[in-house]
Amino acid sequence: MTQDNHNNMLGLGNTITGGAVTEEAAWAPSDISSLIHWYKYDTGITQDGDGDITAWADREGSNNLTASGDTADSPQYDSGAVKFVESGDDLDWDTPLSLGTLSFYMRFESDDVAVDWIVKGGSTDWIKIQDNTDFRLKMSNTRRDWALSGISTDTKVNLGVERASNGDIGVFVDNSALSPDGSYNIATSSTFDITKIGSPLETVKMYEVLVFNDVLSSEDRGLLNTYLNTI
Repeated sequence: MTQDNHNNMLGLGNTITGGAVTEEAAWAPSDISSLIHWYKYDTGITQDGDGDITAWADREGSNNLTASGDTADSPQYDSGAVKFVESGDDLDWDTPLSLGTLSFYMRFESDDVAVDWIVKGGSTDWIKIQDNTDFRLKMSNTRRDWALSGISTDTKVNLGVERASNGDIGVFVDNSALSPDGSYNIATSSTFDITKIGSPLETVKMYEVLVFNDVLSSEDRGLLNTYLNTI
């Protein structure tokens, strides 16, 4: 096998600079300029002696996710993933997020599709999988619903929520858009104010979380989905 073919198989390209061949870096979420927070798989995770997670470091910014370290209130480390095993398990942002235009993506799996809350900011702002046919989102106490499909138990899935500057919201499962049940618009003046990840009713393994302050282009959305599928 030639070196060029080997590089192509690895997703690497070659460029010639001053007569020398150099390798181009593989695509990463940080190539999207609107990325503001990145909680990366098996990276920056701090555990106590019992395997309870006390922090998940922000790879892009400085807004870490933290927990008390108390076994009853903290997620667990599971082969690189952050595992929430009961409704009391959560990770809190050091500084709560308040988002207008946004893209919020995560790769996760659950032992039950009806995982309930995944992301939360009290009773007025949350992302929720109600059951295997119903996805719900609330921003500043305004709720919108989407017909859910494409999520199975014990199967990794990429879930994304985007809101454009005109207030239109899109929800994506593995890069496929869900169909809204009625209105899909909430004005950006109604900010999405969230404080924590977790507190599900069922066991959820969170592999990666990414937050952007703008919607993604279709090209970037596809690249992000491909990247997440490698985890």
